[in-house]
Amino acid sequence: MSLKWLIYCRVSSKKQVKEWNGLSSQEQKCMNYAENVLWIKVDKVFNDEWISWWVFERKSIKELISYIDSNKNNSYTVIFEDLNRLSRDIQVHHLLRTEFRKRWVELQCPNFQFEETPEWTFRENMSVSMAQYEKEKNKQRVLSRQKARLEQGFYCFPVPIWYKYI
Repeated sequence: MSLKWLIYCRVSSKKQVKEWNGLSSQEQKCMNYAENVLWIKVDKVFNDEWISWWVFERKSIKELISYIDSNKNNSYTVIFEDLNRLSRDIQVHHLLRTEFRKRWVELQCPNFQFEETPEWTFRENMSVSMAQYEKEKNKQRVLSRQKARLEQGFYCFPVPIWYKYI
């Protein structure tokens, strides 16, 4: 049985894919962590462009889990850049952690240390809960600002393609 190293990257908007190179920068940070800190070679990279917040609707998460399941002769460690790249929802985070634990998959992160102690579990839960709070608060702010703009008479939605600006 050999140890295989995998990388998982996720961005939460299409704009991050097209304009900000979010996936490539995450992948590069994980590769640097793997090569320069852990001194290992990565076997495969899984990239998720924003599809859905729900865990098993993400194409690359499904591929990652299928890859692990189809190669049971190996043990795996998954590297990802930050806890919020795995999930910004505490329920989804725990579902993913459960799936990884069932398969004896270790997790590594340049920005977070995983330990199976009550203190580190608490810290992990607090970090994910904070990411969830920030996600929900941002949504609330956007909706509030859209409402205010609508009340001022502005159109806040994408312009239909048949409209022509004059």
